[in-house]
Amino acid sequence: PAATESNIKELIKQAREYKSDVPIIVCTVPPRDKADPRETGAYQDTNTRILKIDKPGKNFEVLDLYSLLANAEGKPAKAEYFAEDKLHLAAPGYQVWGDALKPLFERMNIK
Repeated sequence: PAATESNIKELIKQAREYKSDVPIIVCTVPPRDKADPRETGAYQDTNTRILKIDKPGKNFEVLDLYSLLANAEGKPAKAEYFAEDKLHLAAPGYQVWGDALKPLFERMNIK
């Protein structure tokens, strides 16, 4: 999780160095149905770190995919959100993601 956080921050830094007002949306890791129990804490830690990233100026948002797609137990809220492998999103999951991005795009003036 710490390496992932560091990598995300470095990507943001490099993007801002290239173009200071480039819109950036970072998403949390969606829930996993068949996650290795040893990795569950790592997913949660990674998401906590992502949610705590300081907003580096305007045009930066964090989209919490985990909260959008998980139930109270941390499993996928609806089976149809995920493909048969229970790892990748299926069309309904992408629809939820896309619907959540629309207001961010509007706020960030992304067309």
